[in-house]
Amino acid sequence: MPIYLGLDCGGTSARALAVDENGTVVHEGRSGPANLASTPQEKIEQHLKEAIEGCPKVDAAVGGFAGLLTEADRRRACKVIRSLCKGAKVDAIPDWAIALEAAGPEFDGLFIAGTGSVVCSRKHSGYVKSGAGGPIIGDVGSVFAMCQRAIALTLLEPEGLPMTQRLQNAMQEAYGASDEDGVLAYIYSQPSPAKEVCRLGNAVAQDAADGVAYAVRASDSSDQDLAGLVVRHFTHYHPELKTARIAGAGGLFRISHHHEARLQAMMNGELQTGHNAKSYGLELPAHQTVEFTVTAISPQPVEGAILVAKGLIS
Repeated sequence: MPIYLGLDCGGTSARALAVDENGTVVHEGRSGPANLASTPQEKIEQHLKEAIEGCPKVDAAVGGFAGLLTEADRRRACKVIRSLCKGAKVDAIPDWAIALEAAGPEFDGLFIAGTGSVVCSRKHSGYVKSGAGGPIIGDVGSVFAMCQRAIALTLLEPEGLPMTQRLQNAMQEAYGASDEDGVLAYIYSQPSPAKEVCRLGNAVAQDAADGVAYAVRASDSSDQDLAGLVVRHFTHYHPELKTARIAGAGGLFRISHHHEARLQAMMNGELQTGHNAKSYGLELPAHQTVEFTVTAISPQPVEGAILVAKGLIS
């Protein structure tokens, strides 16, 4: 009976899951990070070896890797998997692609809004994506983007918007300071500044739900950017669609339940037909307007890797 191995190789941890033909789990394992762009090669090899230690011999293995950007990255990842899974058919794809597969065929596409963000969908026999530039180039609509704007609006403007006690407490807990210089000094001294910025996510989301000015502005502008990217992605890559079922995943939905409805309304309303359409490059004829539905989900990306692995020997 064939055994299939899925690997979810992220910047925080690597997860391994192996199942047999009936879907029975025969191995589970975890270890440290395995991001192709930021984790040293020897650590990737070590962590994947630890994650699959004790796994029975597998027939097919697929890894979904954070930081997989080029064909050279794919070959490097496949080489590591092949060295650990002797004789198995292997492949490596981006981590967002296994999340898309895990979401299931009932969805036309997926957007992930966590520390970073990406919009992705299937196209012909492969995948297409928009966004995913990282915090330096741009991850629109991410928790990072929302919190970055909240910090800018309250601390960096000449007349900063008032912050709540909740936000001050969150800054003190996260950074040991709530003034401009203290917050920036702490964030930039850390190995992952973007991750530090995201630590304000719960406070900003709660303030936005309460209607606090700085948080509403930060949340609204971030959501509009993400909604615009989703609309542009689907009108560009899938102009044939009249309706698009979109899955939303990531930390944005865990910290606030109102984003699901808000993003759907933005995609279907002001971004396509209202005053913001032109600024987003969305001057669409009526017959090209797409009706979007957004459903928040919590996919297990490693299960998507297993689905791809099954396809290798089907």
